[in-house]
Amino acid sequence: AAFVFCGNNVCKFSPDGKQLTVMGNPKIGWDSIIAISPHNPTTIYAAGEGLAVSKDGGYTWDSLNNGLGNNKLLLETGTNEENFLYLLMGECNRYRERSNIEQSIYRSVDGGSTWEFLDKKGCFLIMDADGKTAYRLATDSDDFGPWIWRSSNNGQRWDKIRIPSAITTLVAH
Repeated sequence: AAFVFCGNNVCKFSPDGKQLTVMGNPKIGWDSIIAISPHNPTTIYAAGEGLAVSKDGGYTWDSLNNGLGNNKLLLETGTNEENFLYLLMGECNRYRERSNIEQSIYRSVDGGSTWEFLDKKGCFLIMDADGKTAYRLATDSDDFGPWIWRSSNNGQRWDKIRIPSAITTLVAH
């Protein structure tokens, strides 16, 4: 298993959990997410105020913004396809206040070279073990009670799933 260790403004990458290598600078402002490809441990993505990828274990970085701007970004790697990435744009840190916050979600099927807008319903993104099913927390309630969003086709369509009570945390098993 590969690991990334960060501290004192320096990140180190270990593809084998033993030898540490100092990573280069992805030039995306403050890093909020570092994701390692589940298919290739030397492919690392960094998201923050922009998006970058390293194909050599963090030594060099290439920008993947491609029109996304310098917004605060969150990133999820798809587990079923090597080149699937999901990008969340916007803030959901006030989610527990239930203030109708929406976080736009984008998908790339080519490792971040191009991005497709999927939707702006809900907050956060949780991928199931099958790598195709995704869940998002709903940001408001309707007349029928609390619910979550679920997509079983890589984010192409989102279905409203009724749940017994309001939740603030979602985890896939």
